[in-house]
Amino acid sequence: RELERGWCMGDGDFKQKMLDKAEGVLTKNKRESNGGSIRTDHSEQEASRMVTDALESLGIAVEDLAKMSKSGLEKRAIAALVSSKTLVSTEWLAETLHMGHRSSVSQAKRWGRESKEGQKWLRKIDVGN
Repeated sequence: RELERGWCMGDGDFKQKMLDKAEGVLTKNKRESNGGSIRTDHSEQEASRMVTDALESLGIAVEDLAKMSKSGLEKRAIAALVSSKTLVSTEWLAETLHMGHRSSVSQAKRWGRESKEGQKWLRKIDVGN
């Protein structure tokens, strides 16, 4: 299950090489040729763009993230959305969204997948991603 979510063994250089290779494969093929189901970009840049877009759609400034509750609905929804469409680590999301421990991101992912409230929030912020 960890491997399906982009986890890999190795240091940061190895991980970056693998992400670069994966991105190269995805950009060589039309994403539509993958059945339309693969919409992920394996880079932190894409994840950052998604976070920025979601914050903008919610009317939240990036600098306000640190002041918000670590488990706020907005943060949970953004974490669930970004993790479902990219391969960024839970650590990266926890740090970027000021969610504390990475387990908060794991809980947000489950919430987004399994709860009606989470799915409602995902539909709300998943505009154009």
